[in-house]
Amino acid sequence: MVCPRCGTRPVTQTACPTCGQVLKARGHPGVNLYTAPVGEVLCATCHYHLDQTCDLPNYPEATECTLYRDSRKASRPPFTYRPRQSWGWLVWLGLVGVSIALALR
Repeated sequence: MVCPRCGTRPVTQTACPTCGQVLKARGHPGVNLYTAPVGEVLCATCHYHLDQTCDLPNYPEATECTLYRDSRKASRPPFTYRPRQSWGWLVWLGLVGVSIALALR
């Protein structure tokens, strides 16, 4: 994550080692706190603003946000479920058919 204030690249700190800008929400190392540059708002470039699904109380003038997703960056394609090609059901059906045929003799 890059510090929005000074451009330093901290690795795992909760605050920028150079300028002290808080980079993690409430000091929690797993929650990024995105901060807009001075005079700008995050909502203008946020994915949730574009699809109108943001329900945060400071929307649309948020300068700090934990859910920010930059709409200018390429996103991953959505996950699509593809079932495996499995012949197990066919083998099971064959065994059932053979069992019934043997039982009826």
